[in-house]
Amino acid sequence: MSDLAGKVAWVTGGSRGIGAAIAAELRHAGASVHVTDRAQEGDVRACDMRDPAAIGKYVCDLVARTGRLDILGNNAAVQRRRAFVDFDEADYDEIFGTNVRGAFFAAQAAAKAMVARNEGGSIVNVSSVNATHAQPETALYCASKGAIQTMTRALAVSLGRYGIRVNAVAPGTIATDLNRDRLADDETSRQVVAATPLGRLGAPPDVAPAVAFLASDGARFITGASLAIHGGWTLSG
Repeated sequence: MSDLAGKVAWVTGGSRGIGAAIAAELRHAGASVHVTDRAQEGDVRACDMRDPAAIGKYVCDLVARTGRLDILGNNAAVQRRRAFVDFDEADYDEIFGTNVRGAFFAAQAAAKAMVARNEGGSIVNVSSVNATHAQPETALYCASKGAIQTMTRALAVSLGRYGIRVNAVAPGTIATDLNRDRLADDETSRQVVAATPLGRLGAPPDVAPAVAFLASDGARFITGASLAIHGGWTLSG
């Protein structure tokens, strides 16, 4: 288990799915974890990832309360499935506004807090296997996750001088709200499992330990990397 005792972590899109699993894993590793999502829900704070001002205010308030920010689990994302010719401007704004704009400004706000404290830090972006392997009806999602992969490398170069490491995880088909309708089709689920050497769908707890590792001192000389978590799905075709 990664030792994150004494660290303060922020997880975006953390009320369910992969984000909730990341938050739970970071807590298990000893971190003090703070979670945002679109809506207020229990201990989850509301933060619209399409609004850089809201992101900046949240981080300022968090640092004022805790005195530090060491880890960002940059997870918030949305998905829309349509034929390419049917996507409209609203789809583009929604997907890129959350998946790219939100991730960029979350990373920027977290980095500013880390630089000010001058004790380094770790940003882990949640990308997707779709950054490199396209599927039908996912043009905008694929493009947004490709941007996350490139941004991860660029931020690793930009922030390394401050001791801030920036990495990504790239999950494959994980059973979450983003793909619940697709996986409800038995034939689709069967095809995904058949194409996966490990022989099953992924689950959010399959992703979370990799995020905790990349956030920990065990990954202290790893930056700019993207760790594929897909059960071997890209290897068979």
